[in-house]
Amino acid sequence: MKNKVVITGMGVSTGLGHTVEHCWQQLDAGVSAVKAIDRFDTTGMKTHIAAYYRDNGTFGTPRGILEQLLEKVVDEAIAADDEGFDRCYYSLPNGLYDIEPRFAKENADSGIEDHFTTFFYESNLAARIAEKYQVKDYPTLVSTACASSASTLQMAFNAIQSGLANRILVIASDCSVSRETITKFSNLSALSTRNDSPETASRPFSASRDGFVIGEGAGAIILESEDYAIQHGHNIYAELAGCASTTDNYHRTRSNPKGHKILSAMSSAVKAAELELKDITFVNAHGTSTPENDKLESDTLSDLFQGMSIPVTSIKSMTGHCLNASGIVQNVFSVKSIIEDVVPPTINYDGTCEHDNIVVVTPESVRQRPVNHILSNSFGFGGQNVSLVFSKYKRS
Repeated sequence: MKNKVVITGMGVSTGLGHTVEHCWQQLDAGVSAVKAIDRFDTTGMKTHIAAYYRDNGTFGTPRGILEQLLEKVVDEAIAADDEGFDRCYYSLPNGLYDIEPRFAKENADSGIEDHFTTFFYESNLAARIAEKYQVKDYPTLVSTACASSASTLQMAFNAIQSGLANRILVIASDCSVSRETITKFSNLSALSTRNDSPETASRPFSASRDGFVIGEGAGAIILESEDYAIQHGHNIYAELAGCASTTDNYHRTRSNPKGHKILSAMSSAVKAAELELKDITFVNAHGTSTPENDKLESDTLSDLFQGMSIPVTSIKSMTGHCLNASGIVQNVFSVKSIIEDVVPPTINYDGTCEHDNIVVVTPESVRQRPVNHILSNSFGFGGQNVSLVFSKYKRS
């Protein structure tokens, strides 16, 4: 017998706001968090826009933003309970010193190399998380590029389903809007340069898309076995019903253009959830708004559903791409969609998806419908592919 894995707590923070409910209201209304950057001087840069925290100095440095928002979303997820956790899986941006040059310089002056600086910072943060939130085992850091926080959910799912743990905290935070990070992605021609119209820059699946918009975000999801949740009287919001992951092994940044590994991840996740394709209400897409990624995702979705009409949406049209934290942010809203029976929209869509059976859900669409099962995709540099299936909870 495999344990049923359920969601009992959530917290989220994005450029749209700092609670699940507030962010959901903004998403439902089709509000964009993208704006002109005033955190630093963008003179000479190709991209001047991002979906980021404008905190008026509340959190201090970008690293301070990352830490405090991480704790903020965990506090929202756990509410008032103090039961602790068997395990914690977490993901943070690679190269944290990039977002705070002062921190790197101090350690460079003392002879400590940057990668050691990053390692010790992440380890110390993990130790503080474990102590504050009563995590029994030492937290596990997961890094699979932009699929990282979806990978953490899969790892937690596997541990609970197999009986290795009853309650796991899954968290991620990414605050990478810095001059250096934006310059690096610009050099890859990955970012939108629609600087004169920030709110319309992120436009997943549209022929007019010209790149993604970096977003900042943090999220927390509490996963428990069904039996544990019932025994402890915890509210159950939804079920994580199936997971699958694949790796392309094709290129250090690009996915394999054939898409067979992405197709395998999606079909395997649906199979693991013991569902058929016709059971999926909609796809919560990775949908970054880059020409190559969106075409590959729509191609593989069209192949997977083989002519069946399938609604698809991307919240990155509003939150931007939260990089390392994108998977967990996206899936807080997958659960919220199930709770509310509402499909969040894709804003800025111009009606030009390459495939007729891929129905991109827009603010003008009929979005109120029974949401029973969601297929959610997260892809990362190097061909890291994770697909998850979230379902409306039914007691065993």
